[in-house]
Amino acid sequence: MEVAKVIIDQNSHHTDRPFDYKIPGELREAVKVGSRVQVTFGKGHKKMEGYVLGVKDIEKPRYTIKNLQGVVQNVPPLSELQIDMILWMKKTYLCTYMEAISAVAPPKAYGNIKEKKDVYVRRKISSEKLESQLEKTPNNAKRQREILQYFLEEEELLLKSLPGIKSLYKNAVNALEKKGILEVIEKEKASKLLSMKSPSNPPRVPLTTEQKKALETMKEGFQQTQQNGVKGKTYLLHGVTGSGKTELYLGLIEKALEMGKTAIVLVPEISLTPQTMERFTARFGEAIALIHSSLTLKERYHEWEKIQQGKAKIVIGARSAIFANLENLGMIVVDEEHEYTYKSEQNPKYHAIEIAKYRSEKEGAQVILGSATPSVESYYRGEKGIYELISLDRRVTKHQLPQVEMVDMREELDVGNLSMISGSLKSQIEENLKNRGQTILFLNRRGFSTFLSCKKCGYVEKCQDCDITMTYHLPSDELICHYCGKKKKPITECPDCGSTTIKHFGYGTQKLEKNIENLFPQARILRMDVDTTTEKGAHEKVLNAFKNREADILIGTQMISKGLDFPGVTLVGIIAADSILNLPDFRASERTFQLLTQVAGRAGRGEDLGSVVLQTYKPEHYSIEEAIKQDYVGFYKREIGLREAFEYPPFTALYLVNLMGEDEDKVYNTAIKISKGIRYILKNEGHSDCLEECILGPNPSVITKINKNYRYRILLKNINIDKQLLKKVLKYVCINKRKQFVPDEVNLSIDFNPYSII
Repeated sequence: MEVAKVIIDQNSHHTDRPFDYKIPGELREAVKVGSRVQVTFGKGHKKMEGYVLGVKDIEKPRYTIKNLQGVVQNVPPLSELQIDMILWMKKTYLCTYMEAISAVAPPKAYGNIKEKKDVYVRRKISSEKLESQLEKTPNNAKRQREILQYFLEEEELLLKSLPGIKSLYKNAVNALEKKGILEVIEKEKASKLLSMKSPSNPPRVPLTTEQKKALETMKEGFQQTQQNGVKGKTYLLHGVTGSGKTELYLGLIEKALEMGKTAIVLVPEISLTPQTMERFTARFGEAIALIHSSLTLKERYHEWEKIQQGKAKIVIGARSAIFANLENLGMIVVDEEHEYTYKSEQNPKYHAIEIAKYRSEKEGAQVILGSATPSVESYYRGEKGIYELISLDRRVTKHQLPQVEMVDMREELDVGNLSMISGSLKSQIEENLKNRGQTILFLNRRGFSTFLSCKKCGYVEKCQDCDITMTYHLPSDELICHYCGKKKKPITECPDCGSTTIKHFGYGTQKLEKNIENLFPQARILRMDVDTTTEKGAHEKVLNAFKNREADILIGTQMISKGLDFPGVTLVGIIAADSILNLPDFRASERTFQLLTQVAGRAGRGEDLGSVVLQTYKPEHYSIEEAIKQDYVGFYKREIGLREAFEYPPFTALYLVNLMGEDEDKVYNTAIKISKGIRYILKNEGHSDCLEECILGPNPSVITKINKNYRYRILLKNINIDKQLLKKVLKYVCINKRKQFVPDEVNLSIDFNPYSII
């Protein structure tokens, strides 16, 4: 008897195992390892779907085995490589089978969307013969003559573009088709995602000596990998902002395509995909698929179809594009590799670079990690030879890195300037407007003001469902929680003391926009943050408008800091450079340096020299000092020493156990129980002397309540403990013995090497 090992499409720990189903004779040809199938499940015989992860023969089953009900049509089975990756992810991230499958498999709508096709009419005979046919066609066949006239100069036309396209014209087309003069064909609709205008044969940018050397090194490594069938290399391409990293990506992918290979290009933000797509379609045409979370179901289906049918040779997208099922994968590019958006916040909590390295090992693909400000962990691996480090120290334009002026905002207060704009920045914006240069103003807070507070008693308006202050937004006159999205009207009277002296504290991008409008009424201003880019295509609209110089000033949050290339920008203003430094996270200094350097790098990328004004209340902090000099290596040397002293990555591995639920006592008691269980096992393994250093907590999370759920965490470091042992203990307590330690009302998740511990 042939039996399929089926994972039920139900994301529950109670059903997280393969279930046996008999494969009926009529389905034996259709059922394959990786197929999506229809089954009945449980005592109620509920109709469900699942995935076949294996097939085996059983001679005499010891229990009753249900039959498979069918195979989901029009859905390609998961490949052997995809199944291997699913099993690896389950083991690596301690997630459920379905969590891993959902990350790797095409969207569930695949196969259920009927893609409409365009109908074309094509000429089957030469224009000379057509002319002869036109002469033979009688004058009373008016519509046939009209249609033939069209095809004297055209070989193919959309049916709906022909005159009228009513039934009489369709009849005329049918009559001409029967005569063998025309034929009617169907074609897939052209992807709107590739509709941006770009020259079909753009001029090649001449490479600098530095770029040529870097490109040749990586090409040689790629060729050796492909010819010798060895494991793909990982390169860390550390290039200053504007050093031409994208041109090297294009050159490497061109080499991969020449050798019959395919490529994946990851970008950290959806806002970057239009610019990246434009450059890649200009070089490689339409053999490109685009994958990210903002696509509609129909768009996602269309892009997956292109990949599945082998029509896409390059896949571009955000984090999830790393799972694209390309055949003959030869190249994976991770641009702005330091960005936190490559780390999934949902189970499985993978990092795209980890998946890239897994695919490199299994499929022999070369991995290119590019950044002007690499993560400390990546640069450490480059120093140690785990990655091959390649540096680009010069910009490709005649101008070098922009000049950075630091403004100590404490001194601005001393001279009576209470504005968020320093005197220096104000005068430089005025000068830039006169010179017709463009300005970017960066502030990493959206909204109008950070919070509302009572001046008399100090009461601060917080979200009732989350333990954080609500942000005031001006256009809608609302307080909004940036965690759960709850909205409410602002208070006019303090609920604690009854005072009406309610004041707005702090400032966000909306308030900055208002101030700039008042200071420079003649300036054309655009704002780009989460609030202005909720509609589909909004990112592209804002960026294209700024690129086409329809605005003088662009105000934005961190979404404008990454990889955007605007030749007209000659001034960048950083409003609050130290806004991240106070976060209780060991990566706060690194994030500050990266953000400031990346934002500063938007200036002076064209023919004119750029300048940056950096406003701060902490000019003495080393991340600010090194960002002003734009000296990554200087920052790295200071940061790596602190990481080693305090035993943080890359010197230790971190494991974060997150617990949340609506009953705070239950969540806290569960956290205590898990902590005690881990300590007990490690003590028995002979590690009682390092438990206090290794296990931190349980403690309330920094934000203790989100969307009515209380949050606690346990942080583990592998100090003097093998990390594989630590992982085994976590698996035993949190997965194998989950029922014993974790009640159903408490949600538990495990994050290996978390990007944030807030």
